[in-house]
Amino acid sequence: MQRPGYPQCLVKFLKLETNLEEARERFSQDMAVLFPLGQLAVIPQILAYYPERFCLVEEFIAGENLQQTIQSRQVLSETETMTILKEILLKLELIHGENLIHQNIQPANLIRRAVDGKLLLINLKLSAAKLKLQEITKIDGGETKIQGKTPANSFNYTPEEQLRGQPRAHNDIYALGAMAIFCLTGKSLGELQQDSSNLEKILQRETSLSKGKRAILGKMVCRDWRGRYQSATEVLKALERERKWRVRKKNVLMGVGAIAAILFIPPTLEFGRVVYLLSKANHLVELEDYHEAIFIYDRVLEIYPRSAKTWLQRAYPLSKLKRSEDQLDSCSEALAIEPNFIEALNCQGLALFDLERYEEAIVVYNKIIEIKANFYQAWNNKGEALVKLGKLEQALTAFQQASFYNESDPIIWNNRGKTLFKLQEYAQAEAAYSKAIALEPNYYYAWHSRGNAKRLLGHYQRAIEDYERAVSLKNDYYEAFYSKSLALMELNQFA
Repeated sequence: MQRPGYPQCLVKFLKLETNLEEARERFSQDMAVLFPLGQLAVIPQILAYYPERFCLVEEFIAGENLQQTIQSRQVLSETETMTILKEILLKLELIHGENLIHQNIQPANLIRRAVDGKLLLINLKLSAAKLKLQEITKIDGGETKIQGKTPANSFNYTPEEQLRGQPRAHNDIYALGAMAIFCLTGKSLGELQQDSSNLEKILQRETSLSKGKRAILGKMVCRDWRGRYQSATEVLKALERERKWRVRKKNVLMGVGAIAAILFIPPTLEFGRVVYLLSKANHLVELEDYHEAIFIYDRVLEIYPRSAKTWLQRAYPLSKLKRSEDQLDSCSEALAIEPNFIEALNCQGLALFDLERYEEAIVVYNKIIEIKANFYQAWNNKGEALVKLGKLEQALTAFQQASFYNESDPIIWNNRGKTLFKLQEYAQAEAAYSKAIALEPNYYYAWHSRGNAKRLLGHYQRAIEDYERAVSLKNDYYEAFYSKSLALMELNQFA
C-alpha cells in the first residue's frame, strides 16, 4: 500500500479457524465503525481494510505506551493520572456510543503519539474476534508477530464477569479504574488488597487523593458490576461534581481568609501564579489542546473561584469538545458571580442551543438585548434558535437587526440567505449570499448556497460556476458536486 512519504503502518490479519460468513459481515461492520473513531484520534486511523481476506491496515503509532512510562518512573503524579483518566473516559464515551467495548484496557494499550502527544487506545477487541479468530499483526517492513495471546498481566484489569464471557461497557470502567490505581501506586489491585479488602483505606495510605476521588476510583473497580459506574459519562459527571465541591470548599476558605485580612493577617500572594496559569491555558486553547486547557483553568479556579472571566474562558474549550452540559455549568458559575456578564450570557445561550433547548436560549438572548441592544451576536444567535423552531419570519427580523449593528460579518449575511432560501425568496437569498461572499471570498458554504438559489431561479450555468468555485475551495465538498449534477441535468448535459 503506497501513501505519501511511505509511513509505517500495521497490517493485521484475522486468521479463521473455520470459514464463517458471519465473521466477514461482522468484520465489515467493525471497520465501518472504527474508521470515524480513527479520524477523531480515539484509536489509530484505519487506512484500508479487505473483508474477503480479514485484513486491515492501520496507522502505526510511534510513541511510548503507558506501561513503558510507568516502568521508567515507577508511579505517575495525581495530576497526570487524573488527566489521563478524563482523557480516556472521553474516548470511551465515543467508543461505547458506537456500541463497541474495548475489552482490553491496560497501560500497554494506551500509547502517546510522539508527533502530537495525543493518547490513543490500541488493540480494541473486534466483535468478529468472538468467532474463534486469531489476530496476526505485521509491521510494514518488519517481522510478523502474533497478538492473539493475552498478556500475562492483563487479568489485573479484567473484571470477573468479563472473564465469564459477559462483556459490557462497565467492564471498561473497571479496567480504567484499575489502571488509574496502578499509575498512582505502581501496584495492581491484587497486590494492594493482599492484606486488606478496604480499598478506600489502602488508597488513603498509598496516595494523596482526596476522599471524593478515592470514592470514585473505588466505585469504578467495584467487584459487583451492579455497584459500579455503568458508563464513562457517569464517571465524568462524578469527577465534575467532586471538582465543584473542592472549588466550593476553597471558596469557604477564602471567605475565612478575608476575615483574616480584616484582622491584619498578611495573605498569601497567588497573583503571579494565576497570571502564569491563565497565560498557559490560553496558549493551550490556541494549540487546540482543549483537555489540558480545561485542567489548567480548573487549577486557577481552585485558587480564585470568584473569577467570572475564568469560568467563561473555561467554557470555550468545553464547547469545542461538545461537552454542552459542562459548558452550561461553567457559564452559569460565571453568571452566579456577575449576573449581567453579557459574554457569559451569550455563552449560556450557545450551550442551551447546542442542547436543543431553543426556547430557553431565546430567553437568554432577549435578556442580553435588554442590557445591550447593539450586541449583534445575540441578535444573530436568537435568529438561529428561531430558525430551529420554524419561526422563519421572526428569525429574518433578528438577522436583519444583527446586520444593522454589524454589516461586515459574513456569517450574519449567510444566515439571512439561508432563512430567505427557506422562505423561498430565492432572489433575495442570492443577494444575501453575494454580500457574504463579498465580505469573505473563501466562504465555500456561501458559494454553494448561492449556487442553489441561482439553480432554483433557473440560472443553471451561473449556478454551476458557483458550485465549481465551492469545490475549488473545498475539494471534498460532496454536496456541491451533487448540486452541480442537478444543474447539469437541467441543462441536459449530465453524462
